[in-house]
Amino acid sequence: MVNGSESLSSFKQAIYFNSIGFNLDDTIIYKKRNFAFPSKTRYHQTFEYIFVLSKDRSPVTFNAIKDRQNIYVGQKSHGKNRTKDGWQQNKGGETRDEMGMRHNVWEYVTGGGHVSQEKVAHEHPAIFPFKLACDIIYS
Repeated sequence: MVNGSESLSSFKQAIYFNSIGFNLDDTIIYKKRNFAFPSKTRYHQTFEYIFVLSKDRSPVTFNAIKDRQNIYVGQKSHGKNRTKDGWQQNKGGETRDEMGMRHNVWEYVTGGGHVSQEKVAHEHPAIFPFKLACDIIYS
């Protein structure tokens, strides 16, 4: 916050990196299950942006985290896929796995001993959960 207004620093950084040639490949929302310092003049801040950037090309690999219970497990896929030319019929026929790909809102418990077991980490006022860093590196 700057003078009661959002700083927009995350967006400014994303726009800057784009202006010097980086591609914005994905945006992930890091949702905090708990939060500190509730505001009395606006909605509580319970999320932060994570921008996934690459230089000169699209990512070569993508390791989707599959930790979401798939309610359509065992059923055949169907429908349409969006393409640059519009919509294309999905070939379908693939049996859906038990676990589906995570969406782009990642929720973690924060505060106390939930973010890190390392005591030095708690000296920083805004620490991220260790699991969040692991998930970013994995994907």
